[in-house]
Amino acid sequence: MQVNLPDYFADILDAESLTLYNNSTNDSILSGYATISNYPVSVAVSNFKCKGGSLGVSASNNLILAIEQSFERKIPLIVVIASGGIRVHEGLTGLLQMTRTMAALQKLKRSGIPTIGIFTNPTMAGVLSSYASALDIIIAEPGSRIGFTGIKVLKNTPLEKGVNSAQISENYLNNGFIDAVINKSQLQDTLTKLLSILSKKNRNQLMEKLTLQEKALVIKNPDDIAYLQENPWQIVRDSRNLERKQSRYFLDKIFNSIFYLEGDRISSKSDTLIGGLAELNNSIYMVLAIQKGNSFEERKTTNFGMCKSACYRKGIRLMKLAEQLSIPVVCFVDTPGADASAESERNGIAYAISLSIETMLNLKVPTLSFVIGEGGSGGALACTSADTVFMLEKSTYSVITPEGYASILWNDKSKAPQAAEEMHLTAYHALKENNIDGIVLEDENLLDNMKQIIQEYTLRIYAEKPLVEMRHQKHLRESESSVLSTDIPTTLSR
Repeated sequence: MQVNLPDYFADILDAESLTLYNNSTNDSILSGYATISNYPVSVAVSNFKCKGGSLGVSASNNLILAIEQSFERKIPLIVVIASGGIRVHEGLTGLLQMTRTMAALQKLKRSGIPTIGIFTNPTMAGVLSSYASALDIIIAEPGSRIGFTGIKVLKNTPLEKGVNSAQISENYLNNGFIDAVINKSQLQDTLTKLLSILSKKNRNQLMEKLTLQEKALVIKNPDDIAYLQENPWQIVRDSRNLERKQSRYFLDKIFNSIFYLEGDRISSKSDTLIGGLAELNNSIYMVLAIQKGNSFEERKTTNFGMCKSACYRKGIRLMKLAEQLSIPVVCFVDTPGADASAESERNGIAYAISLSIETMLNLKVPTLSFVIGEGGSGGALACTSADTVFMLEKSTYSVITPEGYASILWNDKSKAPQAAEEMHLTAYHALKENNIDGIVLEDENLLDNMKQIIQEYTLRIYAEKPLVEMRHQKHLRESESSVLSTDIPTTLSR
């Protein structure tokens, strides 16, 4: 049976109208098969004219039908929401549809089939508190009311004013709960871009059967780059240079298309760690990048590349989504270290770093990291506990900044140049001490080399089984072969 969608949503689909899975059009959720710019999707669309889009047993059945069809056809699920919440007329049975729809959604998550939510005005209460917030990627309309408690419940209570101002889509973006706020006029283009990237998701797995040939894209012998040890302090200065290429530059130049994702789904978005779904030569990757910026103003916005707790929580969310979708993770790291403010202490910065390291160590997908500028302390390690780690030629990787090292040992930050000499923080030292897998020269072939490295090394890692155990053993071997065999400075005089 073919019907026209509610007018509000019709223009995001192709000319052919929605083919319903269920012949009934008299319910608060309509579900069916459709195409968006020729990409097939299973859709569940709220019909707000029917009992305010509320979720009851019959509406749940239609949503679950869309989920089942998404699973059977192996196509993305798109859920367009305009709902006041649970259908209170159905009592406890209505309430339990929250759990029922969430249980149904887990089938897609286990199968690696992506789910996309479009929040419109309103997206409220039990719907928001269940399947809506569990969707992988969430887009909202500008100015839409999004919230836990409905307007009528709050009316004439002390909470009414404050909650009303908080229940706006822009606030949900800033607080890390959704990925984007997009005007209706841009919605089809946005979905087309996202679906185009997601359509490439199986290419990496299909390629793992290919025979791989080692190519000389990286320096593996430290003697070939021994000149880097001659002036470590100059390397530090180069790695910090305002004119140095930043993470966003590499993302824009290396990948054909990126759909940026926002938020840690707990409390905040982050301008310091950027990332999302990226496409390169018909393969899909999850990219994470710590961004500093090329101006003082931009660096204030990014907190000078120093991640706060929400930054690492966002990274963890993206890594787990990559694992769910079975796509490799590629990280670009440029940070002097994690944020050390009182705010970060209160928000569990140490725990966030620990959890990020643990998450990366246990991902069931390939991981690759580039240190492109500063690789400072645990703040960098949260994104470099990978299968393969490369450093750019003029980058640094160290336990602490030279200024911090000089303060601890000599109580004198001005001795940072001397500290740089002792710290073995150049790419040469990191490779010689077996702490990284190679060095990428910063020459005219840099971008092409990085593209090829990303494709070859994630492909090579895919062919290695069991992946997690091999990653664990790699990092255990690194510790044994580097720390115990290097000439560690023993001078502790102040």
